[in-house]
Amino acid sequence: DPNSYVYPNGRKAFSFLPDGSGFAYYPSGRAAVCVSTVSSYQNRFYFYDDSHKTSGGGGEVPVMVCCLDEFVVGFACDNSRGPNHGARMVFTKEGALIANAAGVIDRDWKWDASAQNAGSPPPDPVKMTLTPSLTLIFTDRFTISARFTCEGATREFDLGMKLSRTTSYLDGASRIGYGKSAKLILQSDATASSLKERQEVFNEKMKMKRNKLNPRSVDLSAEMGTQAIVSSLEKDFDSWSKDHNSDPFLNSTWKAEANEQTMGEIPPIALTGLETGHFSGYGERMYMTRKDFDTAETMGSTSRIPSHLMDPKTKSWQNDLQIRLALARENPLLPRTKVLNDASGTYSENLVVPGGVRKAMNPTGKAETLRRTLQTVKASELEGFVTGVAGPSQVVTVVCVRQDDYKCRKAQTVAEVVNGMLQEGLVGPGGPEPGAYNAETAEHRIVKVDMAESRHMAEKYQIKCVPFVLIFYGGQVVYGGTMGGEAVRVAKTTRCWKVLLVEPNFSDQLKTETVLRKRKQHNTWDLAMTAPEAILHKQRLAESGHFGVSDYDLCLVSDAVPEQDMSMLE
Repeated sequence: DPNSYVYPNGRKAFSFLPDGSGFAYYPSGRAAVCVSTVSSYQNRFYFYDDSHKTSGGGGEVPVMVCCLDEFVVGFACDNSRGPNHGARMVFTKEGALIANAAGVIDRDWKWDASAQNAGSPPPDPVKMTLTPSLTLIFTDRFTISARFTCEGATREFDLGMKLSRTTSYLDGASRIGYGKSAKLILQSDATASSLKERQEVFNEKMKMKRNKLNPRSVDLSAEMGTQAIVSSLEKDFDSWSKDHNSDPFLNSTWKAEANEQTMGEIPPIALTGLETGHFSGYGERMYMTRKDFDTAETMGSTSRIPSHLMDPKTKSWQNDLQIRLALARENPLLPRTKVLNDASGTYSENLVVPGGVRKAMNPTGKAETLRRTLQTVKASELEGFVTGVAGPSQVVTVVCVRQDDYKCRKAQTVAEVVNGMLQEGLVGPGGPEPGAYNAETAEHRIVKVDMAESRHMAEKYQIKCVPFVLIFYGGQVVYGGTMGGEAVRVAKTTRCWKVLLVEPNFSDQLKTETVLRKRKQHNTWDLAMTAPEAILHKQRLAESGHFGVSDYDLCLVSDAVPEQDMSMLE
């Protein structure tokens, strides 16, 4: 085994894999040859000197003296420090050249001898000493060899170009006929397989690959001894999937089955003889002649009441309570584990399961352990709450929601869970002990505001959608954004105009408000029909002081307002 050869200093000389890839080493431990595998018959070769040069970063870089890929593209350089030191050979896809140490090209040629200016290759093999331990011999493109010899370690490498086939199907073909009717008959090879035989071999290989994922006894060979084992397993396991799974769609007979079930629940009706016309639909099977009805009644097939819902004494329906209890007995509530009870409602907000208390904020009745009700603050009292009630170093999180919105109720549920975790001391650095939470002195505090109470808060903080969260610290807003979304601008950059419209005529009111509504993003307005109403609106605005506005920016007065009222408005 060449891999077992060891230099006198104890270092390994070779390390190659069965596919031919590997390394050959100098006694110093540096790599002399590196072979990488491209395919089952092609390799790439790299040869190095037993010296290193210093890189710009101060490290050592190996000196490459030869490199050839699978297409015989590369170079070879004489680095023997002898009389031909510096001579080189360069190989390309089109041809090759030989240059001396001074860089002068002594000979160049092309692989295709019929090409223009093809040149001529060397008549004799070219021998180049790459290093004192490496020798390269070039004969032609398909015959290139390299020999490594160092302190008793010897190995040869075939660097020539390798092709999957070197002959053509047309080489042994015979011609029949002349002109347009001429044909080439390929010479048959006794050892070659026909197309049908190759297709059968391919099918067998694909069948073996399929067996790795879904083995079937019919695809296995009896000689392997596993066909009987797999066949016995199939009897027990093949029907498991059919018995434990259902189709996610209705079968082709669902209409007929539904019709039969419906007809089985509708009691027949005896004809009186006074009916006219043709019966259609369910009437074709509901109505019977008196003779057929009497026969069916004698057989007991006229009653469509299920036995567990029939009163045995009266042979009619039971009362409502008895029917409800009978249905509960026929369809008992399936027992569920604690894990399912705690997770109920995660995937459906409409599926009610046992485990907790059903209420508006918990429609499925799932088990709740951390939710704590949020303190509700009125929108008109929020500013006073964050500046007066909350502590100066307390972080107040305000959850802005609407109780009539589904997404808001979900967000409120999450906020209540976080509130419960705060009270239990499960979040926050150095949180309080469980049960020791005090909202007045706590570092964090969560409250909620119902946005349906007033629109002024939405305009003040530029709340465009709900659920929305505001965070206050020291009485000032430090964050505003949608829950789980991107932060939005809280501070207002421009203020809408406040307009007072005084118009006693209804038709003119509609026309004017239509114009104002087109520019509602730039103005808001109040409507008054008389001058006293307009003065009352102005007094309310001055007293409230909302948005820092104490007077109207614009007053629109109709010409239908009496002159004596105009003096009041002025």
